[in-house]
Amino acid sequence: MPHSWRTRYGGHGGRARGTRGAGLAEAETFKNTPRVSFSEFTYSVPAWIRLLLVIAVSVVVVVALIGRFHRHILAINTAPVKVNDDDPDPPPGIKDIAGRFIALATFAFVFLLGFGFSQFWSTAKDARDAVQSEATDFQRAVALAQDLPQEQSSAVGAALDAYQARIVEIEWPLMVSADSVKLVQERYTSGEALLTAIREVRPSDASSDPLWVNLDSMVSNLVDDAVDRTNALPSPMAVSIIAIVIVLGIVNLLAIAILQPASRGTHLVVVAAMTALTAFLVFALVEISNPYNGVGGIISSLMTRS
Repeated sequence: MPHSWRTRYGGHGGRARGTRGAGLAEAETFKNTPRVSFSEFTYSVPAWIRLLLVIAVSVVVVVALIGRFHRHILAINTAPVKVNDDDPDPPPGIKDIAGRFIALATFAFVFLLGFGFSQFWSTAKDARDAVQSEATDFQRAVALAQDLPQEQSSAVGAALDAYQARIVEIEWPLMVSADSVKLVQERYTSGEALLTAIREVRPSDASSDPLWVNLDSMVSNLVDDAVDRTNALPSPMAVSIIAIVIVLGIVNLLAIAILQPASRGTHLVVVAAMTALTAFLVFALVEISNPYNGVGGIISSLMTRS
C-alpha cells in the first residue's frame, strides 16, 4: 500500500512523543513556579499600575456589556402610552420608580464607603502610632543594654537582635498578608523568647539596679507595643465592608446604566466615567484597609537599629 498507516503517521510519532514530553515538562515547570498571592501583588506592584488595571478592566467590562445590550435597555425604558383618550391611564413605567431606586442605591453606597474610609483611616493611625512607639522603645532598650556589664550587654543585645529579626522576617510578612491567626502565635513566641533570654541574664539584685529597672520597664513596654501593632490589623469585618461596598457599587452602576438610558454614545461615556470613579473609590478603600500594605503602608525598616 502506497499510503499505509505507518507511512502516513509513523514519521510524526517521534515529534508527537517529543511534543508530549515538552508539554509534560512545561506543565511540571508551571506547577513548580511560585504563585504570587494578592498581598504580594499589592506589595510589589506600584499603586498607579494597580489603579490603572482596576479602572481599565472595570470600564472595558461595563462598556462592553452596555454596548451589547443597549437596545434592550432602551426597550425596557419605553413608557406605555394611551392609544385613545378614552383608554385608562397606563400603569407607571419603570422611569417613575427609577429615580427613587437610584437615590437609595447611591445613598447606601456613599454611606458605607464613608464609614469604611473612616474606620480604616482610624485603624491606620493607630497602627502607625503603635509601630512608632515600638520602634522608639526598641531603640531605648538597645541603648540601655549597651550600658550593662559586658557579658550582660552582649546577651541582652543578642536577644534584642533576635527579637527584631523575628519581627522583620517573620511577623511583618504576616502583617502584610493580614494573617492575624499566625501573627498572634508568632508575636507570642517572639515576646516569650525575648523575656526568657533577658530573665536568664538578669542578676539577683536587678530590682535595686536603676539600669535594670529601666530595661525591664522598656522591654515590658516593647511587648505591649507589639500587641497594639497586632491589634491594628484589619478585622474580618473589614472584608465584609469592602465586599458590601463593591456589591453596592455594582448595583448603583447597573441601576444608572439600565434605568437612565441615553443615546448610545452619550450612554457609554457617562457610564464609563461613573465606572472609573467607582473603581477608583473602591481601590482607595482597599488600599487603606490594611495599614501594613498598599499605598502608604507602614514599612518594616522602622524596626531596625538606628
